[in-house]
Amino acid sequence: MPIYEFYCAACNTVYRFISRKVNTDKVPGCPKCAGKLKRMISQFATISGKKEEAAGAEGMPGLDAAKMEKAMAMLAG
Repeated sequence: MPIYEFYCAACNTVYRFISRKVNTDKVPGCPKCAGKLKRMISQFATISGKKEEAAGAEGMPGLDAAKMEKAMAMLAG
């Protein structure tokens, strides 16, 4: 399922909507103020232009296991 990101200038908020099908034409209204939303490019869709790092032991590039465990502990708390 694709995730679409939209920005509301009136609320200064980014909204993410999950869609069951690909629909690049539909632009929803702001859930908070019913204003017009502007489609944003997802961070996963952007191209940085730099070469990819080699995958770490966990299969994730640049993953710091200690920082990840600390973050997960904070989320659990």
